[in-house]
Amino acid sequence: MSGSVVILTSQPPEAAGGVESFVRLLIRGFADRGYDVETLNRNLVPRWMEGAGRALKLQAVVEGLSIGRAARARSANATVISNSTIGWYPLPAAIRRVHMFHGTYRGMAEAIKPFISRKGYTKLKYYDSMTLERVSGRGKTCLCNSDQTREEVESFFGIPCSTVWLPLDTGFWKPQDKQECRRLLRLDPGAFIGLYAGSDHPQKGFSTVMALLSARRDVNWVMALRGSSSFRPPEGIRVWNDASPEVMRSLYGAADFVIAPSRYEPFGYIVAEALAVGVPVITTPGGASTEFMSPMASLTVDNGDNVAGFSRAIDEVHESSAALQKVIAEQVRPKLESLLSPPNWWNGFLIKAGMAE
Repeated sequence: MSGSVVILTSQPPEAAGGVESFVRLLIRGFADRGYDVETLNRNLVPRWMEGAGRALKLQAVVEGLSIGRAARARSANATVISNSTIGWYPLPAAIRRVHMFHGTYRGMAEAIKPFISRKGYTKLKYYDSMTLERVSGRGKTCLCNSDQTREEVESFFGIPCSTVWLPLDTGFWKPQDKQECRRLLRLDPGAFIGLYAGSDHPQKGFSTVMALLSARRDVNWVMALRGSSSFRPPEGIRVWNDASPEVMRSLYGAADFVIAPSRYEPFGYIVAEALAVGVPVITTPGGASTEFMSPMASLTVDNGDNVAGFSRAIDEVHESSAALQKVIAEQVRPKLESLLSPPNWWNGFLIKAGMAE
């Protein structure tokens, strides 16, 4: 065996979500490399304590306490990898401790401040971020999913970090035959198709999506929504809810472009996946878009509320589709493979986590 790894995270690994997807990849990757892997999550919280935490709105503290105690009992010879707000419970300094930041709640709070209550903003900024996130990363080897996250962590918390990005299976997310994808999904073979993939949360810029659905009737819009939603699509708009990776790959392959008007995006798998499939993305600065969209800077709109800017970029895609696809194939995808393909990503992760043999 190469050793033991204990992964601390809030949700069980099988749950939906970006952090959970990352945890699943860690479990598989470490197991493939000969490590003994254990994951500790909120299922360890006693029922009575879970109820008290919910009543007092201290769920993260209760989870961190239960998960931290379990980690302390198991981790004598293990590397402990914590995530987000789970990791504040003190562990012996002799243990190798790694913390992964997937963004910051303070960064999110600032981005969505107009859409949440003052109480919600205060909780995100001062309790979740400046208390739990900051303490969770203190004294550990800290890694971040993008340069944006690294800059936030170093600025907000004063904690030095390294960027490792997030892995992407570029063998799965690869160019598709557009007409075959449209046939599979029963989409018009001759239409100009725009795809929105994400949730209806304000963080994702959903109000801009709605404005574009109304303003750009020349686009055949399709949507892939994630998570619970009360959204009712306008007539004629196809929606896939919680689509599988295989369906998402076909949706990317069928689309002429993808829109991602996020107000806060620490990484942005939608951007990375779409570009890997070879589809132009119209997006905002941040995370993966800042790193990978530079050869197509005109498709990066200054902010998620700039509906006119997104509309202008849609016109550019319509006029220059072939040229944009050529740029993606020749300049963007090679960079994605270099930084995010699993073999390359694992090499960098193990080195920066101090675990390279």
